Amino acid sequence: MVFGEKCNWKCEYCDRPKILEPRNADFDLVKEYYPRIVKWVKDVPLHISGGETALVDKHILDYVFSFNKKLVVETNGLWFEKGYHSIYNEGIEKIIYHCVPELDHDIKHKISYAYNLIVVHHLNIHLLKDFIERNRERQWILQYYYPKYLGDHQKFNLTKNDYFYLIKNFPDLISKKDIAKRILKSNDLDGMRRECFKKLNFPGFDFVNSRIKFCKQSHSFTDYVELNEVNFDLLINGKLKSNKAMDDICRTCIEVVNYTS
Repeated sequence: MVFGEKCNWKCEYCDRPKILEPRNADFDLVKEYYPRIVKWVKDVPLHISGGETALVDKHILDYVFSFNKKLVVETNGLWFEKGYHSIYNEGIEKIIYHCVPELDHDIKHKISYAYNLIVVHHLNIHLLKDFIERNRERQWILQYYYPKYLGDHQKFNLTKNDYFYLIKNFPDLISKKDIAKRILKSNDLDGMRRECFKKLNFPGFDFVNSRIKFCKQSHSFTDYVELNEVNFDLLINGKLKSNKAMDDICRTCIEVVNYTS
């Protein structure tokens, strides 16, 4: 769920910096629909973001966190700087970092019990060794980048040479079996990323019994689609019923539907 568009960064892979007049969430709409969405998603974690989540109005955050709901918070570190991880803390399972060249300082926190993941893609892979060395007190897990927004993000996709680089330089952080599958299927996955909403019966994969049939372009809601009763019903009835439908094929479709819906 997107609760606003304000952000204190201008990341290259994000479309938020292109928005000239960032909007805030409408608290009345949040109170109207958030409880129903929480009830519908049940045990599945709910991803909340902005813009930067720490820039969402605090009374909205107080309301969102008043529900007994497992949340994934997207932040660029401001969440920690403002101390929100201490205010809204019912147990943090994992922290996902993104290594970018524009960052002039590393994000620091004192949470020792959470998993630490670092997102890797084609444009930041050369920064990983130095980043991990600077933060060697933490145990890192590599998280492969998948496009989260509609549009051309092919320049971020890991190449075969990138995967070989990971095998050579980070043998303790990667699964060779997993990378071998990615290398063998890289062309197919690139095609799936491009045709995600257009061609579900992708050559080589059987979707006959897959619940991915719910993924239709008419049911992909960007945050510019008006939130009303009609659209809300379409969202609830048309959204993917399982977040495991394509785990072994292409997580991009899952990510895109989660974000644009």
